[in-house]
Formats: sequence, structure tokens, C-alpha cells
Amino acid sequence: MRLRVDSAGDALYLFLLATDHGHSADRTTGSMTRHPTARRVARPNVGSDDAFIEGVLETTVWARNNARLLTISIGILLVLVVGLLWYRSTSGRLREAAETQLSNIRQAVLAGNAPLAIRDLEAYMTRFGGTATGAEARLLLGRAYMENKEPQKAIDLLRPEANDPRSQTGIQTVMLLGAAYEAATQQDQAIATYLRVADGADLVFQKQLALDAAARLRFEKGDAAGAVQLYDRILSIIPSTSPDRAVYELRRAEAAARAG
Repeated sequence: MRLRVDSAGDALYLFLLATDHGHSADRTTGSMTRHPTARRVARPNVGSDDAFIEGVLETTVWARNNARLLTISIGILLVLVVGLLWYRSTSGRLREAAETQLSNIRQAVLAGNAPLAIRDLEAYMTRFGGTATGAEARLLLGRAYMENKEPQKAIDLLRPEANDPRSQTGIQTVMLLGAAYEAATQQDQAIATYLRVADGADLVFQKQLALDAAARLRFEKGDAAGAVQLYDRILSIIPSTSPDRAVYELRRAEAAARAG
């Protein structure tokens, strides 16, 4: 749309109108660029960058001032890591060697060659006694001593390890120790050892075997009344339908008759 200017007054009016419109647009634009929200959004980013840079500079200065301490710490860490890797590697090789050698020794044990088994197992215990297979090797050596009529050596070998009847090889170790005491005519120690199994075992048949051995020794020693007590314990734990029940009832009756 074209405006017609007829006089200087009209021209001045249009100039003032355009000027006022321009100033209004400038004020509107200026007020938008200075919006408080825009200023608040921008400032935290600048502050975070400054804090990050300041932290990096402080860390760099600290590292420069403590270079010796930092070097020693890194050296110790490397030694620990290398030592751990070496230990794991060595332990793995030692475990494999122990398992392989024990497998070979079992053949001599099964062949019934007690002196050869004793020689090999004693050497094995010197080298591998502290490994996971050491407990099994100790049991095999104890049995070899018993077969070779050396119960005292079996006692000396087994006694320090016969502490926990609930462990994987504990029941066998303690029962074999009791048999070694019995073979060495140390009946009181044998009875006490068998009763440890009876009190500590988890399975009924383990308790039954231990109580049976202790009751037999008490009867042989002339303690028939003590044997009756142990036979009563056996009868209290085995099922009423067990075929062993009649056997233990007969043994109890014999012990009771002897006790008067």
C-alpha cells in the first residue's frame, strides 16, 4: 500500500511514526536478549568448566610436588600385582603336580605294597602336604602304617589333624585314629576317639559305626554296663525296621547279662 505525501507536515508525521516503530522493535529485541532465564542457564556451564579446569590444575600441582611419593606408591602397586599373578600361576602348577603324583601313588597303595606306599607317601607329604590333596595323602599314609604294623606312627600322623569330624575327610581320619589307638592297645583313647565321632557325625550310619566300636571295646575291657549304655544309644537312632536292630538287641542282652 502506498502512502501519498502531500506536504512537509505529512512527511514529518511519517518519519516520526517510523522512528517510533523502530525504537519499539529495538526495545522488544533488547528485552528478549536480556531475559533473566537465559542468563541463569548460561552461567552454570561456565562455572562447571572453571571448576573442572581448576581441579585439573590442582591435581597437576599436587602430583608435581609429590612426585617421589607417587612413584613409590606406583612401584609398590606393581610389585603387589606381579606377586599376585606369580602366586596364582605357581599355585596352579603345584596343584596339578600334586594331583598327578598322588594318582600314581594310589596304584602302589592298591597293590598292597605297604613299604613302597609309605616311602612314596612320606616324600609326597614333605612336598605337597599343604595342598588340597594333602588330607587324602595323610589318610593313605595312615592306612599304610597300620598295614605295616606301625600304629604309633599312624597316631603321630593323624592326631594333629583329627579335630573336626564334620570335615570332608574328618570322619575317616578320626575313625582311623581310633583304630590306631586300638591297635596300639590304648583302649581308653580309642573309646574316647570313637565317641567323638558319635557325638560329632551328621549321618546315622557314622554314629552307629562309632558307637558300635566304642561299645565293643567297653565290653572287652569288662565295662559291660558302659557297653549297655552305648547299645541303647544305637537302638535309639536306627530305624525300627533296620535289619541291624536284632543284632544290637542281642548284643545289648549279652552285655546286660554280663553286667548283672
